Amino acid sequence: MNVFWYRVETLCGEEPNFYFGSHEEDPDALLKILTNGNPFRLRDTFYYDENNGPRSWRDWDPNYDGSVIINPRHVVSIMPMLNDPRKRGSGGSGNRPVLDFPT
Repeated sequence: MNVFWYRVETLCGEEPNFYFGSHEEDPDALLKILTNGNPFRLRDTFYYDENNGPRSWRDWDPNYDGSVIINPRHVVSIMPMLNDPRKRGSGGSGNRPVLDFPT
């Protein structure tokens, strides 16, 4: 089975939430799911810690199953990723962190 990786931005309140995870559908098929108003599940979810390292949500709470079901009403954007972002190390060139924001 193919696995596709995504960064999903949602807005349900004043601040956006970002989810990183995988889904079995390619971007076009996932867009159809959203267009039809159906929720979808991201698996293998993770976050970036204070050192910009990827950490499983299960590390934070072992009771968590590592997935999130997302309501399409709250989706602002979905960014397909080229591969598993947990394996990017320092984020590419040099010592730049994965989530390096312009200064």
